[in-house]
Amino acid sequence: MASKFHNGIHYKLIGNGPIKLCFVSGLMATMHTWYYQVKYFLESKNFTVLLLDNRGSGQSCILNTVGSIDDMTKDIISLLDHLKIERMHFVGISMGGMILLNLLKDNGNYVESTTIINSGFNIKKIMRTTDMIKNGCITYLNLAKNSLYSYVYGYKTSENENTLKTYYNDMAFNNTKKYSDKYLKLSENQTYSDYIFQYSALLKYRISDESLRKIKEKNIPTIIICGFNDKVIKPESSMDLKEKINAKLFLFKKSSHLMNIQSHDKLNILLKQFIYSTFLHNNIINNKITLKT
Repeated sequence: MASKFHNGIHYKLIGNGPIKLCFVSGLMATMHTWYYQVKYFLESKNFTVLLLDNRGSGQSCILNTVGSIDDMTKDIISLLDHLKIERMHFVGISMGGMILLNLLKDNGNYVESTTIINSGFNIKKIMRTTDMIKNGCITYLNLAKNSLYSYVYGYKTSENENTLKTYYNDMAFNNTKKYSDKYLKLSENQTYSDYIFQYSALLKYRISDESLRKIKEKNIPTIIICGFNDKVIKPESSMDLKEKINAKLFLFKKSSHLMNIQSHDKLNILLKQFIYSTFLHNNIINNKITLKT
């Protein structure tokens, strides 16, 4: 299906199956980084897949200088209302997981199930502080600086490509070059304002213990997945989140931060098992719908 836009948000709705599934990307990532998941799930006729670029990434525009996780959550709700989709299964990685926690907090009625990958509930506690300050913050400041050129002239700079290659190879994929190269091919260059918008949203992020308690009480099926070799988000953050919201935790021992690319086969199988089991529990038992074989 061709790309469409709603309130400045770039999205695609693909497939026509009864199981509705939405993928939510992380910091500066676009919908295309879910390539392996989309290909896998659409092999079955049972899925309808929603992809979007968070505001400030890909082809989605920004409305102001400073972003927030609340803004990105509202964008998803507005898009679901626009598409007349009442409930979906959601998968979010890194900042995408933070957006989903925010969605669960106040708008759990839209959620059939949630999968949160390499994420957490308090930005000050979840990042590997020394590495992120040294590598992450400096990287994105350099990207913002280099992107002044593309902000004015509208095309990619070689400085940004080199900066991104170094960062993703070291931090996101733990020096596994083939995955960092693949990730960059699936990504799009961003402008100066995009970097500022998304990074400001990330740095302000926090969900209170009271809100986490409310999420737990809603008892929405949720799993948490973390990579043992993640250099960006501490695996302990996923363990803390598991206890706070009473979710199931899965640890991928050989995975780094962006496991939707690095460990896509293993991740896809786990996602499909979880989503199918939740769907069956909610629908087949009540004789509401049948799946295609």
